[in-house]
Amino acid sequence: MAFSWNWSERPDDLAVAVFAHRAIARGHEVSLTDDGYSGPDALAAAAARCALNGVSGTAAGTRLRLPRIVLYAGDAIGYPYYAYYSHALWSLGLAYRRASAVQIAQGILDHADVLIIPGGFATWGLDRIEEVTGVDQAIRGFIARGGSCIGSCGGAFYLSEGRPGWLNAIDAKPRFTHEYLLTGTCLLNVRLSDPALRRGLPETIELPYYHGPVYDVAERGSSTLATFGEHVIANRLFIDNPLDPTRYGDIMRNRVAILSGRTPALRVIGFSAHPEMGEFLRKAIVLDGYVRHYLPLRGAKTMQETLRHCQVAGDGAVE
Repeated sequence: MAFSWNWSERPDDLAVAVFAHRAIARGHEVSLTDDGYSGPDALAAAAARCALNGVSGTAAGTRLRLPRIVLYAGDAIGYPYYAYYSHALWSLGLAYRRASAVQIAQGILDHADVLIIPGGFATWGLDRIEEVTGVDQAIRGFIARGGSCIGSCGGAFYLSEGRPGWLNAIDAKPRFTHEYLLTGTCLLNVRLSDPALRRGLPETIELPYYHGPVYDVAERGSSTLATFGEHVIANRLFIDNPLDPTRYGDIMRNRVAILSGRTPALRVIGFSAHPEMGEFLRKAIVLDGYVRHYLPLRGAKTMQETLRHCQVAGDGAVE
């Protein structure tokens, strides 16, 4: 017999996947099903404590194993860019190894399934920036032999085509390359179109944006996974270059925000915005702009109630 828990119980809550990841990490055999996950009956009590309802039945689906994740944290990335991914991965119940440029060049990716390249302002060619020979070639070889790679903002630029030193793993050139500061920073909506990416998520999600790549169309070997939706609020937090709604509408709205690499065998995904930054930075952006503007109009009580959706609930889920 097996215990199954599915997405339909909590369709907008990633706790369903987090529970599966943590169960696997503790040695339980967990399988992916059409509706969610299944595992041994011994998981039923733990799932109930996490408010996950499930049913007993026959084990089905494909057995899962946790991916071997390497998080690139060389000098070209720097803190806090890799720290956001670190928090996101642990929140999802996924362990990882942090890697420097030297470790990448020396072959740490030979024992990895996923490489994550966070944002930053120096990912124009890692050998040159890091002053270490072999980093670019190691990443290129890892992708060529079927490794999965995720890049956000500067990491997505690095995976794109259009400049010497970039990997050309994504078959698309950003509208702005070294002129990326022509965009700005804001909180925006991203419309998710890929079914796998949308699993457990609503149709649109608000994400912080900091000068990430903007693609006109995902053609040739790349595929569009999401597009830019509505501008939410201009942002001055960390970088005083707010992107106003008019300029956003002219250069970004409805253009490609998330795209995949050249072929199914080259499993590469580039995020223009920052999904890894999560609710912490989203709340900070709102506090920095929205509250300052509307507090005199509505008062402290109303602002406090308005921001409750940014707070973490007692069970660890985001309201």
